[in-house]
Amino acid sequence: MATTELENLIQQIRSLNPEERRKVKAAIDTEPAASATGGVEDRFDQLLLRDGLIERIPPPVADTQSYNAWRPIPIEGKPLSETVIEERR
Repeated sequence: MATTELENLIQQIRSLNPEERRKVKAAIDTEPAASATGGVEDRFDQLLLRDGLIERIPPPVADTQSYNAWRPIPIEGKPLSETVIEERR
């Protein structure tokens, strides 16, 4: 798509009301090519959706700042995984 066509499309989207914009965003988010993961993961998501194991495919993380800022909660003592294993015995 040429830059002018893209600019025209953006202008048209800006002229839409909020509900119409929401529908455009939903259509783009559900488009397999729009996913940031690509290929195998998209096909896997589609299979899970088709088989009823998930109700919807979540959109890609839009706010990567909060996603990247996540840190695990420090705990004292032995690792939680060891406690789980011991409890299972």
